[in-house]
Amino acid sequence: MTGFERKGVQRQHDSVTVKEADREFRHSCDICASRGLGAACDTCPIAAAHDFVCDVFAIMQEVKASRSARVVRAR
Repeated sequence: MTGFERKGVQRQHDSVTVKEADREFRHSCDICASRGLGAACDTCPIAAAHDFVCDVFAIMQEVKASRSARVVRAR
């Protein structure tokens, strides 16, 4: 993995919202495309990290929703 890819993956892992992860991902893609780095999108570690981070945020939302539903039913 290149230094650019390591930094992009770290930025994904440091994101605290999906919006921030999306913004960082677009930024990495723009840099890669504009500088002709030639990374294959389907094997890009930044893209994989982005998918992972977005999946984690989705799971967190599901957990929050299920906890809220349990609290409402318990009352």
